[in-house]
Amino acid sequence: MSVYLRPSGIYRIDFKYKCPITGQEKRFRRSSGSRLKREAEALERQWRAEAEKPPPTPEQTKNQAAFSGFAKHWYDLHVVVNLKPTTARGYEQTLRVHLVPYFGDRNLRSITVMDIEEYKALKVKKLAPKTVNNHLGILSMLFRKAVVWRYADANPVTGIGLLKPPPTEMEFWVPEQSDAFLGSVLKHRPEWYPFFLCALRTGMRLGELLALQWGDLDFKLGQINIRRSYSHDRVTTPKSGKGRVLPMSPELQEALLRHRHLKGDLVFSDADGQYLRRSKVKHPFWTCIRLAGVKRIRIHDLRHTFASQLVMKGVPLRGIQELLGHSDISMTMRYAHLAPGVTHNYVGLLDGGASEPAGGLCGKQRG
Repeated sequence: MSVYLRPSGIYRIDFKYKCPITGQEKRFRRSSGSRLKREAEALERQWRAEAEKPPPTPEQTKNQAAFSGFAKHWYDLHVVVNLKPTTARGYEQTLRVHLVPYFGDRNLRSITVMDIEEYKALKVKKLAPKTVNNHLGILSMLFRKAVVWRYADANPVTGIGLLKPPPTEMEFWVPEQSDAFLGSVLKHRPEWYPFFLCALRTGMRLGELLALQWGDLDFKLGQINIRRSYSHDRVTTPKSGKGRVLPMSPELQEALLRHRHLKGDLVFSDADGQYLRRSKVKHPFWTCIRLAGVKRIRIHDLRHTFASQLVMKGVPLRGIQELLGHSDISMTMRYAHLAPGVTHNYVGLLDGGASEPAGGLCGKQRG
């Protein structure tokens, strides 16, 4: 069997193939990273085809061995096909503005570890460490595929150390601020109240809000099923690659029931029942912030507000992770510092089971 389920719930891919260069039989083993069998099977077909693909002809190598040519080849065949539109858009910008102008038409095989170090040293003078790390990540992905497609002998980014970004301040509202904002929405833009209340009571990403359908709401159980996301005119899976179920607070449930309309399947849509564009959301958001007199934050910070307020009320980080749909608890740990009193109180639970001996720790009872 080339695709099988591991105890962790993640499908693993394992198959044998004949090397197109040596003719020897080899074995391919790798985690698919997916809990869906159909996704794992699709990856198995893709990886098997890549492993058995014959090496490029001299003419192909001549046309696509230059960094600039291969970057476009890689972007068209891999990035656009496999990554989400928002991610692909960021990759395209990084390639066009930074990587291709720097490496130009250099042959991929001529780019060394030292070349990558020099690029890193140059960019860190102008860009934030996190941005430079993103560039290195894109470069590494490009070269890994170049090795698989046999346009490069090795990945020169391997072993390049990442920069340590400075700690960043996370923006969010305290309950008084979010209440003031919602009050402003209700007064000045009441048609947007269900949208922003849903954002603040569920922590959904903007793309998930825009893709939400009435069929995703279960008013009997008081639940919202997150199944899809919408961005750049394309519907995709949620960012984590899997859906999740969120509870509806009574306040949110009542607001959504009153919001029920007949314009179409989308819960939040334009006047014609079509998908809202992200730019359409910004104007009422910033207007109501200004009228509420609260500090200006991004729409994505409503998600941080949701998580931060729950942590400050003592909700465990594992619960926050499930609600936000984080695939890794390390993402959720950003909120841990907001609940110092909660962890402090846990230590007190150890007290009360026994009392200290009369003579102290080393004392003995006298007869």
